[in-house]
Amino acid sequence: MTTQTAESNTLTLARNVAATVPMIVCPTTHNDWDWQMIFEDYYGNQGSSQADVRSILNSVAATFAGTGNNAYFCFSYAEVGFLRQYLEDPTVDPLSKLRTLKAAGRRFCLLGGGITSPDNLVCNSELFIRNYLTGHDFLRSVQLIDQVFPVGWIPDDFGHSPQLPVLFEAMGMKAAGLSRIPGSPQPTPCSAQLADQTVRAAGLSFNWTGRDGSNVLTHFMPQTYYGITNYSVTDTTSAMNDFLHDHAGDTWPGGVIFATQGGDWQFPASDNGAWTGGYTWSEVIGATPSGGGTTASARLGTFADYFACLEPGASQLLPTTLYAENYWTGHFASRPQLKIDQYYATRQLVGAEVLASILSMYGGSAQSNIDALIQSIAKGWHLLVPTSHHDFITGTSPDSVYDPAQSTEIRGAEPIWDSQGQLRMSGNAAALADEAMAQAMDQLAARVSVPSAEGEHALVVFNQLGRDLPDTAVVECPDPGEGRRNYQVRVDGALYPVQRSSEGTLLFQVPGMKSMSYRIVHLVPGGSAEPSVLPQSISGDDYQFGNGQVKLLLDQSHGWAISSLEIAGQQYVQTNSYANELEIWTDGGNIYQFGMEYVSSAGPCATGTFEASSTAMTGSPGSLLENGPIRWRAVGNISGGDQNYTTRYDLIAGETMVRIATTGAAPSGTSVLASFGLQNSTGQAGDMLEYGTCYHWENRKPQPSWPGLIFRASHDFATLASSASGAAVGGVYHNGIPAWTIDNTTLRGCLLRNTPGGNRGAQGSDAATHTQSYTLDVGAQVGTAATGYPLRTAVYAQTKLHARLLNNAIPEEGRIPERAQLASVAQADALVSVAKPGRSNEPSAGRSLVLRIQQATDETQQLDIDLPFLRHRSLDSVNIVSALETPALRAPSVAVNGTTLSFEAARALWTLLIESI
Repeated sequence: MTTQTAESNTLTLARNVAATVPMIVCPTTHNDWDWQMIFEDYYGNQGSSQADVRSILNSVAATFAGTGNNAYFCFSYAEVGFLRQYLEDPTVDPLSKLRTLKAAGRRFCLLGGGITSPDNLVCNSELFIRNYLTGHDFLRSVQLIDQVFPVGWIPDDFGHSPQLPVLFEAMGMKAAGLSRIPGSPQPTPCSAQLADQTVRAAGLSFNWTGRDGSNVLTHFMPQTYYGITNYSVTDTTSAMNDFLHDHAGDTWPGGVIFATQGGDWQFPASDNGAWTGGYTWSEVIGATPSGGGTTASARLGTFADYFACLEPGASQLLPTTLYAENYWTGHFASRPQLKIDQYYATRQLVGAEVLASILSMYGGSAQSNIDALIQSIAKGWHLLVPTSHHDFITGTSPDSVYDPAQSTEIRGAEPIWDSQGQLRMSGNAAALADEAMAQAMDQLAARVSVPSAEGEHALVVFNQLGRDLPDTAVVECPDPGEGRRNYQVRVDGALYPVQRSSEGTLLFQVPGMKSMSYRIVHLVPGGSAEPSVLPQSISGDDYQFGNGQVKLLLDQSHGWAISSLEIAGQQYVQTNSYANELEIWTDGGNIYQFGMEYVSSAGPCATGTFEASSTAMTGSPGSLLENGPIRWRAVGNISGGDQNYTTRYDLIAGETMVRIATTGAAPSGTSVLASFGLQNSTGQAGDMLEYGTCYHWENRKPQPSWPGLIFRASHDFATLASSASGAAVGGVYHNGIPAWTIDNTTLRGCLLRNTPGGNRGAQGSDAATHTQSYTLDVGAQVGTAATGYPLRTAVYAQTKLHARLLNNAIPEEGRIPERAQLASVAQADALVSVAKPGRSNEPSAGRSLVLRIQQATDETQQLDIDLPFLRHRSLDSVNIVSALETPALRAPSVAVNGTTLSFEAARALWTLLIESI
């Protein structure tokens, strides 16, 4: 990465400059939603050295309300969740405080406006967006939205997705602010790291670009987000001198030096009892500190002020991709239940929004019912959004915050914050998401009615995904006959088989399920009896298991791993290797770091242990639970390291994918990995990993920051490909299992971790049992990431169809069509990832719909989105907006041709706002 010097003063590089340069000192504080204490304790634990956000915000408001030098005071703040609590706290006279903050205008700068400072590596990408949407909704309600500066302020994230600019530009963010990259002053495995060296040499502010061309002007804070607060001196001027001296060799594009003042739970004033540093913000006014040959004319300012200095010359900064994903990586796999719950709850809430939109667009329910449904969905987001925090979803809080009650039942309690622990809050959010989806399906089933013959049962089947499904898509629903009769299913006049599952539910396939649609099917009496008596015991090192399309050999002695996967006579497991082989690895790390990246006392680059242990995973007899005709299911029992595990394999009629669920707990001081030695039909192994990132994908090898494995933070899929041919080999689709890596030609994913090691800000353990679900895919149909196949197939593999029995006692005038579709995209490498009601849902304001479109290609192409409901409705306007539903920075025009919207898509992620329909 390099910078260019401009003729004008807008891009003078203030490096080793003896002359006076401007310096902005930015008072701020960083308030974790949780970490070593819960949110409520951080908010109101008065007098604590690591809490008392209420007192910090009291100090902010009091200073803004003061006179004299207070007129120069500025404050930048990121965590709207605490501000919301403060402005709803009757003990602080919130109306008076709100008036003071409004009167401060732009001197009170809200950094991004998110509820919390979200993690960007393992957090669900849609929830990352909702963190900011939820914060903006609150700020609109108190009329502080105009004080938001659109910056992705992520100074404390433990590494960064290389494709984060894709998401930030789509959200309308003008800038990003960060401080943790490999080699930065916070403790990382080695001080000499390429990311840190490159940024310091070429410019602390730079244009960070994604592979699709997205761009965000980014500032790296060289002295962490503490800035001058990191210096243990008694006055601010001395601290500024030390800051200038230490960073005399750094490059400051724009000719302005920027330093924060204030760190974790600190208000930058000497009268703050929670802070013993003794700096006083007012000392900045008129100060002329000098250090390292530079004299700075200092003043107070916000990050928005600093951005205004950078923006005129920003286009002259050459673009770079910041590869800083492997800062710490153990948190990719720590506390997996938090990740399981978050991804599940997000999927359910997004699905409920799709159905709410269908009901609204097709007039399928009274507005009051739709409003009630939208409120239920909002309730789920309200509780789920804080789990995006970088000390929550990462699993990097101590046991006393993660699960103080050692919960056994984590769902179904009142929707509370984390006063009963993160695990309880996470589970409750998932329960609220389930309630919202159930409410949506109940409303749909109450508005669709079709005639049914005696003994038949009509069901409505709903596909929430923004892509057409293959004809093999399976519905699982309760058995209305309670096991007393056999059924077939009638779809469009044709009869298909129905299977009773091992849990007593009914399974059947529904061909022709369109993108974001529902349709009616009928369960009709008939069909054959069960083909065999189940369950049956299975054992042996070559147990054969198949569905007619794919044949597996399962090896009991290797923990029921797949020794052979054969499709049409071709073998997809490497010779002398296995797929889905469970391994226990000795892991000397902690909840932040895997053992190989662990910093020991022997030196800054000394590493601990992360290696395959000698503990074997051995199998004992398992069971064949289902034997078609829709699903084949086998479960193997496994033991290793004084723990018991099960691995379940599901095969679906007509598919070659293998759906897998592994249940177990990691022994203390270990990680449990699943390994896949795959090859393509010609025997070629993969030597390159392609994986999903925050709304896009990556295939670059990370910088080798330590010996041994380097895990990537994967979203949705991790697939192997050949760098020589560019062909895909195979891979895994997942939902909430971020940690995947390539070890020579073997794909490995970390399913479970229990690492109570210390040497970080928090430590903890996880001896609980978890179930991880993932899908193996191989064969000629598996495409590279750019084709969109891994993304489209991943969401299909991870998301079930929903079904409800109909209530046929509906008056004719209250019915909606037997089948209906909301939205679809024509291009095969794209999908509609979100369809939600807009903010205006009152009948007098008209109805609005927000669509989010995701494409895999990096090339510009025309996207065509079909909205079938427009046949019956008028369209007032349609616009490209940001993902935060604000005006987009660069928006192509949208053409309307009947029911089809078209535009030229030059980026990976787009949001459309369709109004008054």
